[in-house]
Amino acid sequence: MAPRDTLHLLNAEAIPEIPPQMSQLPDATTNMAQDPDILAQVRDVAAAVSQIRAARQPLHRLWERIDRMEDLVHDETRRYLGRHESYLPIATSLFQQRSATIRKGLFPSADEYFDVVDKGGNGEKAKAVKAYVKWELESNAKIRLQAEQMTTQMVKFGPTVWKRHYSRKVLYQVSPVMGVGGVPQLQYGPVSQEGFQVTTISLYNFYIWPTTARGIKDATIVFEDMEVPWSTLQYMLRKGILVNETAARSAPESAEYMAGKQIAHGEVTPPQQGSLVGNEFAQTKALTQVWTRLFLPLSRLLKGEDPDCQYPVRILLAGSDPLSVTRNPELSQEPPYDFFSPNAKPGFIYGYDTGKMAQALQANTNDAFNMWLDVAGLCLSPVTVGDINLLGGHPPPPLYPGLFIPTFGPPSQALEMFRPPYQMLDYGAQLVNGLRRMEEDLAQQPAQMQGSTSNQAKTATQAQILQKNMAIPMSVRVEDLEQAMLIPTMQAAWLAGIQYRDRNVMALVANQPIQITPADLLIDAAMTWKASQMHINQAQRAQASMQMLDIAMKLAPVLAQQGVIVDPLVLLERIWYDQGYNNFDSFIRRATGSPADVMQMQANALAAGNQAAQQRGSKAGNRPRSAVEQGGGERGMPAASGEAEDFMEVRQGADALAAQYGNLGG
Repeated sequence: MAPRDTLHLLNAEAIPEIPPQMSQLPDATTNMAQDPDILAQVRDVAAAVSQIRAARQPLHRLWERIDRMEDLVHDETRRYLGRHESYLPIATSLFQQRSATIRKGLFPSADEYFDVVDKGGNGEKAKAVKAYVKWELESNAKIRLQAEQMTTQMVKFGPTVWKRHYSRKVLYQVSPVMGVGGVPQLQYGPVSQEGFQVTTISLYNFYIWPTTARGIKDATIVFEDMEVPWSTLQYMLRKGILVNETAARSAPESAEYMAGKQIAHGEVTPPQQGSLVGNEFAQTKALTQVWTRLFLPLSRLLKGEDPDCQYPVRILLAGSDPLSVTRNPELSQEPPYDFFSPNAKPGFIYGYDTGKMAQALQANTNDAFNMWLDVAGLCLSPVTVGDINLLGGHPPPPLYPGLFIPTFGPPSQALEMFRPPYQMLDYGAQLVNGLRRMEEDLAQQPAQMQGSTSNQAKTATQAQILQKNMAIPMSVRVEDLEQAMLIPTMQAAWLAGIQYRDRNVMALVANQPIQITPADLLIDAAMTWKASQMHINQAQRAQASMQMLDIAMKLAPVLAQQGVIVDPLVLLERIWYDQGYNNFDSFIRRATGSPADVMQMQANALAAGNQAAQQRGSKAGNRPRSAVEQGGGERGMPAASGEAEDFMEVRQGADALAAQYGNLGG
C-alpha cells in the first residue's frame, strides 16, 4: 500500500502503511484537484472563503483593540491627550490571573483527572487506553502548555480553538546504543519520532461558517489561513502530494501580511523592501486549508456510498486555485479542531469574554490616570510666569531648590508660580481606584479574586472566604471547557492511536513503564474529564469512602461465612489517589515474615510515626489551627476525615494574606 501523509500541518510527515483494521477507510491520499467536476465546486468554495473572510473584518478590529490592551498600546479609544501617555496594565493582569485560575481547575494536582471506561466491560483494556491517552496528552501533545495559550485566548477574545493531528518524523541523528560486550556506543542513523499533537490556532486565521452554527459539527465550511514555508511546498510538489506549482508560486507571501498586522499593533517598524520578499530560502506562502463537503466522482466512492450525497473533503487553496483536494482523513470525518465560545449569543457563534467587557473602562482608567499624573506634575513642578523686563531680558532657567535668579525688581513682581489645589490629587486617586475596581468587577474578576479585601471583607479570613465563593462561576467555565475541548481531544488521541499506531508503545505513566499494543486500543471507550468535580466533592467523597470502609469491615465476618472476603486495600487505594497522593505502595506495603513478626513491625512503625508527630507538634507555629479553634465547630469534637480541608485551605490563604497586608502596612 502507498504511504499515507497527514497533511495536517503541511510538514510532510509520512505515515506508514495502513494498519489492517483501517483497510476499509476512504482513500484520503488521492489528489482530486485536477478533476473537472471537483474544480467547478472548488471555485464556489474559494469565492465563499473570500466573502467570509471579508465579512469578519469588523470583528478583527475589535480583537486588535483587545490585543493592544494587552500590549499596552494606545489607540483611538484614548480621549485625553496630555503630557503623560502611561498605560495601566490592568487588563493584562486580568487576562493572566483569570487564565491561570481556569487552568488550575482543568489540571488539578491529582494525577487522575480523567477516566476511561470500556462499555463492553473490559476493565484491563480500559486501563491501557487511559494510560495511553495520558501518555499522549502529557508527553507528546504537551497539553498543559497548549492549555495556557488556549485559555489565554479565550479570556481575551471569547472564542478559542486548537488543532489536533498525529505527527511522525524520521530524523537522522546520533543515538546511544548498546555495543558488543555491553559497551555503550553512539550510532548515527534514522530515528522515528511520532505522537499526538495539539496546537492552539490564532483566531485571526480561523473561520466558521455560517455564524449561526452551534459548533464545528454544524458548520458547512471551516477553514484556516496558514503560513507554509516554500521549502515544504517544494517537497510536496516533487512528491506529487500537491499539484499546480504555478499557483503555489503565485500565492501571496505571508511575510507581507504578518508585517502589516504587526505594524497595526505598533509592535514593529515596516521592513525594508527586499529584506524577505523574493528570498526563496526564507519565503513563506499564505495558504488556506478548507474543510467542507463536496459531491465526489464515482471512482472516489466506497461500495454502498450514495453518489447524490456530499462527503467531507479537505481542500488546500493558493488564493483561489486548489493545490490539493482529498477526502477527510479523520476517523470522525469531522474537521480536526476543538472550538469553544463563551457568552455566545443565539445565532452568532463568536462570543466574548474579559477583553470586551474591560475595554471601555480600561480606556477611561488610562485617561484618568494620565490626568492625575499631569496634576501631580503641576503640583510638584508648577507653571512659572515671569516678566522678561524685570528679569533683565532673559527667561529664567529650569527651577530647582537653591536656584538664584537675578532680577531688576521685587521677586513677587518678576516671577509668579501657578499650581492646582492639592485636593485634586486625592480626587484623582479615588477616581483611578474606583475605575480599576469597576473594570475588575465587570470583567468577572472582582477584588476577592485578586486576593484583596473590599467593603464586605474586613479581615483576611473574610477575604479568603469571599474569594473561594467567587470561584464557583469559574468552575462552571471549567466544566464547559471539559465538554467542548478536553473530552474531544482525549477521544481524538485515542482514535489517532488506532488509526496510525503500528507498533507497541512503552508509555511512562506515574514513573512506571507500561507496554501498550495497538490491539489494546480497540475498545468501545467512554471518556470523561472529571477535574471540575475533584475539588468540589473531595471532602464528601472521602467521607463517604470512609463510611463504606467501616461498614464493610463490620460485615467482614458475616461475609466470610458466605465465602466472600473483603479486601480493604482496594478502597484504601481509591481514597488515597482521590486525595491527590502518589506512591500508595510506599504507604501500605507487603511485609514478609511470620504473623508475629509482621505485628511487631507494625507496632514499631506506628510508634515511630507517633513520635515524629509529637515532635512536629511541639514546635511553635508549626501546628495548623483547627476548625474548632477558629470557632467553626463544637469544642472537643474532632473533624471527620475530609471535613476540614476546605477550611484549612481558607485558613492558610488568610494567614498568607494577613502577612502580605502586614508587609504593606495594611
